[in-house]
Amino acid sequence: MTVEENTEKKCSKCGKTYTLDNFQIRKDNGKHRNECNECRKKQNKKYRNDNKEKCNEKQREYYNKNKELVAERNKEYRENNQEKLKEHAKEYRQKNKDARAARHKAWIEKNKERHAEYYKNYYQKNKSEMLEKNKQYRKENKEKQREYNKAYWKENKEKLSEQKKQYYEENKDKLKEKHDEWETKNREHIKRYRKKYYNENKEKILDDNRNWREQNKERYEEYHKQYRENNKETIKEKMKVWMQTEQGKLASVRHKQKRRSLGFAPINNKFENSEFHHLHIDFEGNEDNAIGLFIPAELHKSIPHNHETWKGMDEINELAITWYQGVEANDND
Repeated sequence: MTVEENTEKKCSKCGKTYTLDNFQIRKDNGKHRNECNECRKKQNKKYRNDNKEKCNEKQREYYNKNKELVAERNKEYRENNQEKLKEHAKEYRQKNKDARAARHKAWIEKNKERHAEYYKNYYQKNKSEMLEKNKQYRKENKEKQREYNKAYWKENKEKLSEQKKQYYEENKDKLKEKHDEWETKNREHIKRYRKKYYNENKEKILDDNRNWREQNKERYEEYHKQYRENNKETIKEKMKVWMQTEQGKLASVRHKQKRRSLGFAPINNKFENSEFHHLHIDFEGNEDNAIGLFIPAELHKSIPHNHETWKGMDEINELAITWYQGVEANDND
């Protein structure tokens, strides 16, 4: 009985004995090779590593001559080995996670426009599916997503700020329209949220506002001055409504009591569209809470002031006295 008629064979490379299905059949004589499949694989792998350029060129040449045949063969193999290929791909991805990520990142850097176009088209075709998938992922990975966003923002703060600024400049009208529409639809929700947030963070909000006003005095005063100029009627109407509330009535009583305690010693006579302004200091520089001037109402409201904190008092007093001296000089002429 010849060796080929046996059901087993000894490998000439590793010396181990295997069944015949572990040996490839030669094309030239139809007999089994002397090297087992494992040794043959190692031998071929070593040859390919030692002759990469030659093997690649030969493979390219074969592919170009047999494109249809190769495609058909690959298709047939994939159809017959789907589970095996999936498992292999999964195993490969897990083993080469970092290397694949680095290659993918490098490819995107070299092909930014192509990648952006591909992603845009893919997103348009699968918008609903992607939105649902992303929503589900965020829901299941809240902490992970929050940490990732925080780290990404920290690493790309300037870049993201610039992108956000540029996008805003290019889409001002669109964003305003979208924001107004959202606010209109969610007014009650916004009120509840703001009220809740204010109650939970009252001290912090007041402190932040106070600090901001201290650091931005001129800007704050200029803004309010401009706002009052542009919204006189609106402010008047709001004040009317507010004065009818319990809080408004109480404030009015307090204000009148304060003014009564200051006294009333006008230097000049009242005239049309005038308001009385307490100077608290006479022209010799002596303290006198009762002394004051009737000055134009518009001038009186031009600078916010408070006699208790003395905020704005020096500025409004200077304006009032300068105005009065100008009027007196004209009368004398």
